[in-house]
Amino acid sequence: MNPGYPAQIEITILNRKFPVKVKSLEEETSLRESAIWLEQALQHYKKQFFVRDEVYLVLMCFLEFATERNQLQKENEELTTNSLQDWNTIEKLLDSALPAGIS
Repeated sequence: MNPGYPAQIEITILNRKFPVKVKSLEEETSLRESAIWLEQALQHYKKQFFVRDEVYLVLMCFLEFATERNQLQKENEELTTNSLQDWNTIEKLLDSALPAGIS
């Protein structure tokens, strides 16, 4: 068990504080990094589009995040498919190289 965890931390987004429970230092670090990314993205959209309604800013960030997630998922599926094909090719090469009756 991690000393000091679980713990209650505070994350600030759009000048609002949110209490969050974390179970480990890794989870806390990831959460804080995500909050920083979100805050930077919100400020970027706020400046770029002169949007005052924070709900629209959050939705724009959510759309960016969802798009990136979908792209990563597609890339992961493609890598998995390619890896399986590579393993099948290696298995066939090994099978053809081994004498009959040896597996």
